Amino acid sequence: MQSNSKEMSDIKVKVEKGLEKHLDSREVQLQVQEHQLKILQESLSEQQVSNEKEREKLMDMLQQLRKELVEKQAEIDRERRDISYERKQHEMEKESFHHEKETLLESLKEEKRKVGEDKIKGMREIEKMKTELMSQQREVRREKQMYYIHKRINPTDEFIEDPGVDKDEVEGIIRAVEYEKTTLKGTVDFK
Repeated sequence: MQSNSKEMSDIKVKVEKGLEKHLDSREVQLQVQEHQLKILQESLSEQQVSNEKEREKLMDMLQQLRKELVEKQAEIDRERRDISYERKQHEMEKESFHHEKETLLESLKEEKRKVGEDKIKGMREIEKMKTELMSQQREVRREKQMYYIHKRINPTDEFIEDPGVDKDEVEGIIRAVEYEKTTLKGTVDFK
């Protein structure tokens, strides 16, 4: 029985040594894991700080981009307004030019019409003046002829030689008058 007890005691010692060894090994493993966990926590903390810095940097960049986008949008809006204003100005100038052109064309047409009317009126005036001049020339010629006839019939009156009188024509008229006189009396006497 003593041998059993010794065996039991040996087993107990073995078990205790194995358990102690196992616990030591486990403790070493836990210490290693604890050390690794600490390193990992430090790494995570550093990563978190780095991530926070990166996030702040990205936020600053995003804020800057938003600001630039707002400025760019404002610039685009200004350019659109300027283009719209310039387009309206161009349309107004085009319309004004068209109106001025139409007014000028109407004015030119009216001026042309007036010039045409003045030309016709002038031509009529010229024709009238020519007619009046011809009439006056005929009247002067007739008066000269009458004067010459008077002088021919009344030779005792002072006679002024007029180079503008066609004497042959006057002589013809006098002979015609004398012929008419003699015809009326019933005697025809040709000289």
